[in-house]
Formats: sequence, C-alpha cells, structure tokens
Amino acid sequence: MTVMQLNRFAQELKEMCAGRVLYEKWLVAPSLRVGTQWLDAVTASGQPVLNVRLKTLTSLALGLAAPEMERRGCAFAHGVRIELLLDGIISRLRSVKGYFSRLESGPRLVSAVAATLRDLRLAGIGADRLQPDLFEVASKGHDLAALLSEYHKELEERRLVDYADVLRLAAERLAGDASYLPEGCLVILPEDMYRDLRALERALWEALPEANRAVLAVDRAGKPRDGDNCDAALLAWINRPGDAPAPRGDGTADIFRAVGEVNEVRGVLRRCVERGIPLDQVEILHTQAGTYLPLVYELASRHAAEPGGPVPVTFAEGIPVGYSRPGRALKLWISWIREGYPRSILSCMIRDGLLQVEEKGDQGPVFS
Repeated sequence: MTVMQLNRFAQELKEMCAGRVLYEKWLVAPSLRVGTQWLDAVTASGQPVLNVRLKTLTSLALGLAAPEMERRGCAFAHGVRIELLLDGIISRLRSVKGYFSRLESGPRLVSAVAATLRDLRLAGIGADRLQPDLFEVASKGHDLAALLSEYHKELEERRLVDYADVLRLAAERLAGDASYLPEGCLVILPEDMYRDLRALERALWEALPEANRAVLAVDRAGKPRDGDNCDAALLAWINRPGDAPAPRGDGTADIFRAVGEVNEVRGVLRRCVERGIPLDQVEILHTQAGTYLPLVYELASRHAAEPGGPVPVTFAEGIPVGYSRPGRALKLWISWIREGYPRSILSCMIRDGLLQVEEKGDQGPVFS
C-alpha cells in the first residue's frame, strides 16, 4: 500500500485513532462524503479507523434531540418543506402593503428569505430582538419581524421543528443529562468548522462535556507544520509567495501552465498516469464547477473499466442528472423517438450498457 502524505488534520486524526482504538469516536464533518474522504486518507496511511462514526452537525443534533421530539410528537422540517411553509407566509404578507409586496414573488425570493431566517434563528435572534429602525429600509425590518413571528407560529401549530429548534433541544438534553454519550466517547471537530459555528451550534458544542470533545488543528495559510520543509508545505504561502522560504526541489509540488481548461485537466490526469498515482489519492480543486466538472467527467470516463461502466472519480458537488445512467438513457431514448428511431442511437444505448437485449423464444430480442 502506498503511504500517503497527510495534512495536519488527517495526521492528528490518525494519532487520535491510534491512541483511542477501543473507544467510540464521533467525527463531525460538513457532509458524509467529506468525512468518508478523511477516513479514507487515514486508512490509506496505514492506520485503521476502528470505532469511528461519521456525523454531521445536523445528524448529531437530531440524535440527541430525538427522544424529546418523540415525546412532543414533533417532526423535523428542512429543505423544500421549509420553503413551502415560507411561501404561504410570504403570500399572506404580500397581501398587506409593505416591503414584501414590492418584491417579485417566486422560488428565488422564497430561497433568499429561507436563508435569511435560517441565519437569524441560528444566531438566536427572534422577532422580539429585531430592530426595524436599524434597517436601511425600516419596512423591511417590520416585515422580517412579522415573518419570523408567523414562521414560529406555523412551526408550533404543525408540530414541526427546524434545525435551530433541534439544536436547542439537543443542547438542553446534554445540559440535563450527558449520559447519552457512550462511555469514553469523543466528539471530534476540525478547527475550521469550530471557528465557523453559529451561536446555537456553538451552544450545542459547549454543552458537550469538556472531556468528550476535541478540536483538531487544520492547515493554515502561512503556517506550515513544524519540521515540514518539503515543497508541498510551501503552498501555505501561495497568497504571499514573497514571504515563502526557498524551494527544495524535492518534487512534492509542481506548477505547470496549460492553454485552456481542457488542457489543464488533461495535464493533471497525464501526470497521474505518468507517475502511477492511484486516482483515489488525487483531489482536484477547481474554480467553476460548470466548466471543470464536465471536462473531468468526460476525460475520466474514457478510463472506465468497460464502456458505460462507472467513472473512476467522485465529485463533491455531485454530477448533472444527464451524466447518470438513468439520465443518459432517458436523453438517448427521447432522441431516438424524436429522430425517427435511427439504428445508430439504439446501437449507442446497447454499446454503453443502457439497454439490455434478451432473447425470449418466439418473441425475438426484447429490450429492457
């Protein structure tokens, strides 16, 4: 197995796994996908990740708040359900002359309002704490306070709780009884996530017993690890190259230029092939998902084990539905019908494994 060079967080996580093998460890990540990548990196370095459980802040809070939610008969509302709830409230407020009546209604308005309310509630700010006179447009403050008040009433009437409510319930449970946590359990949070915690998230974190929580350091710009003098460590000065020490030329970092985005992606993949670097040890950071995601997908799909098989890369943003097998099948099926059932499109679907051909006696070939 190739030993990977770990960043500061992964190295500390590795040491934590080695020192607390038999104790349960809850690793809090931005998403389960990201958390899995962290654990894969530690595993690839040769350290088993025994008794590590992946959680997000939402799943951690829900696990703690679930008994109280069940006692109250409440359900968790998030995503589209919250936006539908807000859409009805905004429609009622628009009937009264005010700030919202001057805005164009639609999904964008609802999404923007939902994000605003989420931020306010996670900061612990309710309708009673909003001061309309401090807004640039006072009517906006009045309507926002009314919206917060109506939103809170709707949640209570429908017996729903949102993320902010779940955080409060979870913190209250821990404050009253911390025995929910398994004996010796350690809740682990990366330093950058800790710095970005909102008020209610921080309240939940601080409600955890001090002995049961740990914040692991992450790499910071301009602050390489002690003793880490390789060229890759010099990337910590990427925004201040004039302050960086002289390079060592050890091959751990390489900068190249290419003409156009296609050649940039090709250059990265070509270097992986030339140096025999497994793709599961490669992470590509890019600027625009709409530009680079299709290029990486299409170029990587040429290296699939078989035509139409799985692409040997994963994407943090996910992929457009048109790249999925069902999406590709539907797209080609519609094109096949629209263009008068040409044999070329049907052959393409069979070749890519999107259609299966079966012989059923006298019926001849059957597609599925």
